[in-house]
Amino acid sequence: MSGMFVSKIVFWAAILLFLSTWVLYVGFLYIIKIIFKSFSDNNLVCDHRLSVSFIVAAHNEEDVIGKRIENLVSLDYPRDLMEIIVGSDGSRDSTNDVVRQLALEDERIILLAFPNQEGRAYIHNWCISVAKGDIIIFTDAETEFDLGFVQEIMPNFLDTEVGCVSGRIFYKNQKDSSITEAAGIYWEYEELIRRLESDLGILAFGTGAALAVRREVYEPIGPTEDVDRVTTLNARIKGYKVRYEPKAKAYDYIEADEKSAYNARVRKTARAFRDVVCRLVKINPVKEPGLFLAVFFHKTSRHLTPYYMIFFFVFNIFLLGENGIYISIFVLQLIFYCLAFLGFILEKRRLRLLPFYLPYNFVLLNVGRFSGVLKSIFGARVSTYT
Repeated sequence: MSGMFVSKIVFWAAILLFLSTWVLYVGFLYIIKIIFKSFSDNNLVCDHRLSVSFIVAAHNEEDVIGKRIENLVSLDYPRDLMEIIVGSDGSRDSTNDVVRQLALEDERIILLAFPNQEGRAYIHNWCISVAKGDIIIFTDAETEFDLGFVQEIMPNFLDTEVGCVSGRIFYKNQKDSSITEAAGIYWEYEELIRRLESDLGILAFGTGAALAVRREVYEPIGPTEDVDRVTTLNARIKGYKVRYEPKAKAYDYIEADEKSAYNARVRKTARAFRDVVCRLVKINPVKEPGLFLAVFFHKTSRHLTPYYMIFFFVFNIFLLGENGIYISIFVLQLIFYCLAFLGFILEKRRLRLLPFYLPYNFVLLNVGRFSGVLKSIFGARVSTYT
């Protein structure tokens, strides 16, 4: 094969994978949902016979842990069916003192204080070992649940085939900067995909800050793994359903500056990519084509987006002399990156214009994904929070 022929194959394959990941996949899901009119249990009523254990992994959270516990205590669910377990992961501030004081006032609050920082997975595994609830709800110290959160989550577990249910996150600081505004738009897109995948029965991921898991479904996770991808994927591989419940509302904060957003994306990708790929290869694409496509396009291919972008930009240069379509695509790419650069300049001046900050944030996060994938494959895996 000639070099030009290979260049065309790589170029068009990269573009197809990019478009499939970000546009065609969600369109495909929407069309399939319309055709098959997938069933959704919208009218189920909460079953108050199931007990609930909330698990909060906390490291130096003295400023927020009291408010978090008060929020959980106030949720609309029978008092005798709830317990709150705080796993303090080597906290050096007054986190443990705050929790102990609250535990004296409410027997449902349990503190597990670990002397050294071991990481979220370690804390989750230990907390599960003492939890008594039929349903385990994982959450974070800064998250806040709507008072009806449990009432909306629990009806899904009336279906004994449901192993995990994820709630919907809203960001309190979404209007603080162009970074948070772009993240909010991204999460609207993510919410649409989760809703479609859930309705079609192929959802395989959740949100770790608002994730409910049937107790018998949970299995101990590795030191660098997390429940939002590993526990849900394990449940799907074992034959359980994973659902998304948008009516179960939770509120959280997202990184508001570019450095924090970039570092968070590197960290999340580095921790997730290998875990997802290792489980993707366990899924039989013939027996479970929907699940395979969901895991590939929803997560695996999304992490590979920066590599697609590099490939079709570089190989586009080699193909400029072929015909006009390659010139047009190259010009469109240049325009996109110019908009992203202007978005970077405007961000420095605290100016927010949608046509500029969206391309800028897309590039910023994909630079983070690029580094994260390399760290996931070649770097040391980190189990702690930072």
